[in-house]
Amino acid sequence: VRTRKVACSATKCKEPKPPEKEPCTCAHCAACDIDFRLLILYCIYFGQAFFALIVFVQYLRSASMTEDDFIKPGRLRRCGGFFSKAFPPLLRILVLVQLIQVIWLVFDTYLGSILQEYLGPFAKDCFASNDLRSSSIAISVLWLLQGLMGRCT
Repeated sequence: VRTRKVACSATKCKEPKPPEKEPCTCAHCAACDIDFRLLILYCIYFGQAFFALIVFVQYLRSASMTEDDFIKPGRLRRCGGFFSKAFPPLLRILVLVQLIQVIWLVFDTYLGSILQEYLGPFAKDCFASNDLRSSSIAISVLWLLQGLMGRCT
């Protein structure tokens, strides 16, 4: 609700008098439009977790199988074999897309305020958000841990 005091100092005021209260939808006033990119990043994380869970279950399932089970696999096992062959490259691609998103997030959060004389008012208020700074640090650390764990295997 937007409120304002309406006062007329003239002897005769123009009619109709403006409303003192009226409903309104106010947008966020900070110059930091990053919500859509965070949504994309979170969707990539959940998609990656879903595909990784499918691959993990398929590896567990195949670890308990004997050589004879692989001679004449059924349709369900062939479908599982397809997933365990096709999803690991997809997971690597998602990790690289995450890297681009994380670099973009860190750039907007930290370098946008520093480089605003060169970039203009682009993302100049992102650094003012403590939640965004904490989130970008946490996301960067998690991506680095994910990359290191992938290198160690």
